[in-house]
Amino acid sequence: MEQFFNMGGYAAFVWPAYGLSAIALAGLAAFIWRRGRRLRQRLRQLDQVRGGAQQNAAGVATLTEKTEPAD
Repeated sequence: MEQFFNMGGYAAFVWPAYGLSAIALAGLAAFIWRRGRRLRQRLRQLDQVRGGAQQNAAGVATLTEKTEPAD
């Protein structure tokens, strides 16, 4: 087992590379999650401004524009 963790003498290079890769992947996952939250929040705001969502025949929510009654 010690031989595995020693990585043939290259452990000083290999383990930090694994660590930086894990940090980078976690950062990307957090960025995508936060961006998704912001986009969903923005979509809800736009939905409220435009008058609500409506489901089409496929059951997918679509935005509808508010229409003013003609005088």
